[in-house]
Amino acid sequence: MTLHLLGIAAEESDEPQTECDANPIDQFWMAAGDLLIEIVKRQPDIQPIIDAVIDAGGDIEIAAHNQAGKISFALAEPSGLRHVLLADARQLLE
Repeated sequence: MTLHLLGIAAEESDEPQTECDANPIDQFWMAAGDLLIEIVKRQPDIQPIIDAVIDAGGDIEIAAHNQAGKISFALAEPSGLRHVLLADARQLLE
């Protein structure tokens, strides 16, 4: 599965979907989106880089690793070239 983000924004609605109402796949993508939003809030200079890759037709890759809590983010250009944005998000979020 691929998470396709068209932008990064925290939107509020009158009837938000809670994680317990969503199926496990939706829960995963909601959590991944929330994590990426939190990372951009803490390191806002990342957002223009993400926006440029998305505007060019690229993707954001979020990977969970075999180490507890380790999550990495990479930007994938349409050519397939990948750039690691964060090798371990724990470093930024702690």
